[in-house]
Amino acid sequence: MANAPDQWAAFANGQRDINPYLISVTMLGLEGQLYDTDITNPVSMLLGNMDLSFVFIFLFPLVIIAFSYNLLSEQRENGIWPLLKSQTGQLLKVIWQKLAVRIIAVFAVALILLSAAIFYLQLPFDATLLAASNLIFLYLAFWFAASFLVISMGKSSSYNASALVSLWVVICIVVPASLNLFLSQKFPVPEALQNVINQREGYHEKWDMPKETTMEPFFEHYPQLKKYPFPKELTFSWYWYFGMQQMGDDQAAASKVAIDEKLASRQYFTNMMALFFPTIQTQLGINELAGSDLSTHLEFQQAVRKYHEQIRLNFYPAIFQNQDIASA
Repeated sequence: MANAPDQWAAFANGQRDINPYLISVTMLGLEGQLYDTDITNPVSMLLGNMDLSFVFIFLFPLVIIAFSYNLLSEQRENGIWPLLKSQTGQLLKVIWQKLAVRIIAVFAVALILLSAAIFYLQLPFDATLLAASNLIFLYLAFWFAASFLVISMGKSSSYNASALVSLWVVICIVVPASLNLFLSQKFPVPEALQNVINQREGYHEKWDMPKETTMEPFFEHYPQLKKYPFPKELTFSWYWYFGMQQMGDDQAAASKVAIDEKLASRQYFTNMMALFFPTIQTQLGINELAGSDLSTHLEFQQAVRKYHEQIRLNFYPAIFQNQDIASA
């Protein structure tokens, strides 16, 4: 079963590089399949993947800072500002005109990159495109506003550059990293390991137990299967085998619920904090539009669980009656 990527997934890869999006679903224990993924170089996962959303969110602010940090201070340091003041009484208008040139240049480059993405990724002209474009342009406007606020203080070019770069480091690096560390401490997920242990123990320990220990809870889970004969006299039977698989999932059910609740709490807290930090808000918004966020992955897991249950209920009767699977 595949969590088919949206066309926007290439624009914002989000969490698709760390969460499995292709799962070979079988009738065996589900919890052991949900988190099975390909082996990935941990260094590559640490660095992450470069996509266009990364360029807009992390690199474009640096371009804006480089273009605007000395907009006013350069005039003062070169001795042009007194001459300019003597020639015009509309200094604010002159500053806005100089800033407008930079705004137009940056927004033009952003528009060119968006147009290239639309053409290369074949993005449709729909509400998603409009929402993503507005989100990006508002984010760039925030950085121009921040730059204007700093340069309007009348400080030196070195001060402006240091202040703006420090703001970029705090908003784009320190705050997201600190938030991630805080969430890991506030909502730890030791149940992730416990989930795997519970599932495996729930299955493997049943090999050394009487069959009734497995089959009684199994029939409680699927009372409609009691009508099929259970060959107690056989050393091995498919009834017993798939019953053990089910018991592994049932034993891991509590830890699975705890994982989902903590991940949902993390997502909720992140959404609340994003209201105060435009970098996080923009990243979350674009990931959501691209279908590469955590909520989409959790919905995919629920779809896998539903599909897995459908497979079991479809094939159990045929297997337990020794029928040809092809006819099921």
